[in-house]
Amino acid sequence: MKYLTSIVLLISWLGFAQINPDTVSQKTANDIAVLKDSLIALQQHTHTLLFRGKYDSVILSSIHNIKFAEDIGDIENAYYSRYMMAAAFMHLEDFKNAHLYGEDYLKFTKKTTDNLKMARAYNFIGTLYLTEKKYDSALPFFVKSLPLSLRRKDTLAVSIVYYNLSKIYLNQGQNKKAQNYFKLAKKGITAVDYKRMQTDMKLLEGKLQRALNNPIRAIENFNEAIASTKNGAFLDDTLIEVYLEYSNTLYSLNRFKEAYLMRKKFDSITQIRFEKEKLMAIQNAAAQFSVKEYKEQAQKAELEKKLISERAMVSNLLLFFFIGTAIIMGLFLIILFRSHMGRKKLTQSLKEKNQQLLKAKQEAEELAMAKSKFFSTVSHELRTPLYGVIGLATALLEDKSLKSHQTDLKHLKFSADYLLALINDVLQISKLESNTLKEVKTSFNLNELIQSIVSSFQYALMQNKNKIHVSISENIPQNLVGDRVRLSQILMNLVGNAVKFTLKGDIYILAQMESISKNEVTIKFSVEDTGVGIPKEKQKAIFEEFQQVDSENSKIQGTGLGLTIVKKLLEASNATISLESEPGKGATFSFVLPFGIYKQPLEYKSKYDYHALRGKKILVVDDNRINQIVTQKIVEKYGMHCTIADSGNIAIEKLKTNMFDLVLMDINMPGKDGMETTKEIRKFNKTIPIVALTAIEVEEMRTKIAASGMNAIIAKPYDTEEFLKIIHNNLINEVELTNQNEKFST
Repeated sequence: MKYLTSIVLLISWLGFAQINPDTVSQKTANDIAVLKDSLIALQQHTHTLLFRGKYDSVILSSIHNIKFAEDIGDIENAYYSRYMMAAAFMHLEDFKNAHLYGEDYLKFTKKTTDNLKMARAYNFIGTLYLTEKKYDSALPFFVKSLPLSLRRKDTLAVSIVYYNLSKIYLNQGQNKKAQNYFKLAKKGITAVDYKRMQTDMKLLEGKLQRALNNPIRAIENFNEAIASTKNGAFLDDTLIEVYLEYSNTLYSLNRFKEAYLMRKKFDSITQIRFEKEKLMAIQNAAAQFSVKEYKEQAQKAELEKKLISERAMVSNLLLFFFIGTAIIMGLFLIILFRSHMGRKKLTQSLKEKNQQLLKAKQEAEELAMAKSKFFSTVSHELRTPLYGVIGLATALLEDKSLKSHQTDLKHLKFSADYLLALINDVLQISKLESNTLKEVKTSFNLNELIQSIVSSFQYALMQNKNKIHVSISENIPQNLVGDRVRLSQILMNLVGNAVKFTLKGDIYILAQMESISKNEVTIKFSVEDTGVGIPKEKQKAIFEEFQQVDSENSKIQGTGLGLTIVKKLLEASNATISLESEPGKGATFSFVLPFGIYKQPLEYKSKYDYHALRGKKILVVDDNRINQIVTQKIVEKYGMHCTIADSGNIAIEKLKTNMFDLVLMDINMPGKDGMETTKEIRKFNKTIPIVALTAIEVEEMRTKIAASGMNAIIAKPYDTEEFLKIIHNNLINEVELTNQNEKFST
């Protein structure tokens, strides 16, 4: 490879020597012409040193040539000397400096219109990456070099580019391309009868034959390559690679003895190469010292030039300063007077604006407080009846006598669960905007989830005479792990949007697998409709809060928050929503989400022994009759005895006169609320577990509830399994369960 690099440099030098006499002849001064001739002679000597392998001397000589060229104003030759330094560093395998000076030369050539210089620069950078075996990086440079070399009609240079392209494509596994470029390279090199590349060509041909499953022909090529190196009487990386490829090919043919002999020759030549590398390392160290010294001198010279330039600039500035000062002083007095008058007006205006700002700030703070209070009130008022709906639906689902209504009850519970989640998210849009929404991952069945969503829209579908079609790719695992509620909210909002804006049409819910691994699958969801469509100019606005597309055909009702929630929920999952739509041709919303793969059947087996709850006496403190019924049904279903207290005062009296194992305490009650009642209870009973039941945001109340003396919190409406776990943890006095309770409470 390095021998081939020297060939490229030789071709480059021939072109260089042809150009420079013209450049020199343009100078009129005889002394400059003589100096340029001397510079050319020095660069020819540098080339000789390069071919002799004296790379440290090449670098020293190039540093001298750069200084020489810059002194006589020959920038072109100064950059060419940097190119020579880059070549020397490449041979020394100092790729960092090779790139530094090579790319410096490439930047210079791009400013010219000379095909030779640009082809030389591209060839060098490509060869440098090829030496580093960075084939993808080398390819674009040879691609850029090829047309430039073709314009110059330089057969050898073009053939070498073909050779390099063949080598790159072979290493990338593109054998057909590699073979085509090899044929072009071979044709050109044969035409110019250039025998110095015979070894490299035979090696590459052997590797091509091996890649094309022709090992016998490959062996013939390797033998010819070895013979050509003997005739040429030199050893380099090419011969090392020939023996390595030869040995591997023999080994693949089970000719182990011959493969071993070739391997021994490979090891022998590699040892010689290792000794040469030690010498190159010494040369590199010397070169590094010279380059460092050169950089320091160049930096010093640059600083001196900068200092002289700055001094001249300061002198000129002082002159202009004194002239300008006289003019400015006159203008200053005029401006000062006008400024004084303007400042008075500005001060008065700022006072007025400041008062307006303070007033607006106060109004905004009052509005924020009112909004917060409104959200808290709405949250409680909506969650309280939902607690009854979800609780009763759950209890009815567990009633075996209602087995024929299981599907309807599931749909009822799903809709109530969705409504609860929707309320929570609408009320917590501020949380979405501040990225505080937490992801809750559970296992679920994708098909059942989508079917539940479809079922919840049966009434709306009948109203608009629409049909929903579901398509789930067969290769998607049915049981997934992810945020089921979040996915259902996104799909419900998108399907609901489609149902509202489609009349007598079709709606499609599609789930397609994007990628899959052992434990994760990425799914693309799409919701398509044949509805009114969305104009391009409004496609961005519909994701804003309280925005809807106007429809002339129907009166669409809604908050305008559905697509806003979708967008924010996806952003919270590091995903985006995409939209394709045209007026009258419907709309397609799509997004991509990753999910875990749940490999066990969806059968939940509790680790808790709920038989231990039988016989426990539970006091339920709640002022809402429906809530009392729901809680009582669940408690008594698992064998516990339930006593109801309609207020805090009644609860205190019952606890003073009766023995209970646990208290379920509602927070919001008329008269004494749950926290006040708990404080009263703790005065005479410090041990009984008290669990808070609240429909208010838990995060808002957690600190106050804990301070009142309660042991744990259950948010309404609650999941039955979680409800029982918390009761179990607070009733059973075991170390493990106590730790779980403490963890939950905190």
